[in-house]
Parts: sequence; C-alpha cells; structure tokens
Amino acid sequence: MLAYLDSSVLLKRILHEPGGLDGISEFGPFISSTLIEIECFR
Repeated sequence: MLAYLDSSVLLKRILHEPGGLDGISEFGPFISSTLIEIECFR
C-alpha cells in the first residue's frame, strides 16, 4: 500500500512534535508532492 507523506506530517516527525506519526515505520512505501522540499523550507 502506498502512503502519501504530507509536509506537515514530515515536519512534525522531524521536529518531534505531537502528531508526527510515531508508528510511521508501519507504512510505506511513501509518495509525496515534488514540492515537499520547498514546502518544508518555508
């Protein structure tokens, strides 16, 4: 099953904030927008 990775979820995971999908390793492979890098840097 493919899982879409949104920039807000990615940032929550990186910054160790609540709602960052603690069980994220159960999902995958991931797909995302080609703009995810730009969205995260903004």
